[in-house]
Amino acid sequence: GQCWHWDKYVEARNLWFQFGRFAEAVKGIDPAAEGFEPVRLDQGRLRVYGLKGKTTFIAWCRDTRNTWETELAQGQPPQIVSGVTLDVREAGPPAAGEAAVYDPWADVHSTAAVKDGRIELPPFVRSVVVRIGQAGTGS
Repeated sequence: GQCWHWDKYVEARNLWFQFGRFAEAVKGIDPAAEGFEPVRLDQGRLRVYGLKGKTTFIAWCRDTRNTWETELAQGQPPQIVSGVTLDVREAGPPAAGEAAVYDPWADVHSTAAVKDGRIELPPFVRSVVVRIGQAGTGS
């Protein structure tokens, strides 16, 4: 899609790097082959937008306390989110194994164990992307 406010928002705040971070988050995924179906898994402090595919589950996990409004209009800096567990049982990926976690704000990759369909997320600010399955490093 077109970013209609590129001059007043993307350019003004030097957010061009986010396009590369998005590409990094979805690297190796073939959306047509996956046949993704959207799922929403909001949980406590997490607003979770997920895509369940044939071999891959990917989810963008947002801090519910951080929005454009709180950060830009109200001037509240984002907080570190820690000690948060993502429950993916409802979405149906493997209940055990390893998830790839990507922090697009810090451009950092890590892994987290999937135990009984739950993933303890590493500390993050604003959002993280979680991947389970064949596309990427998660299994």
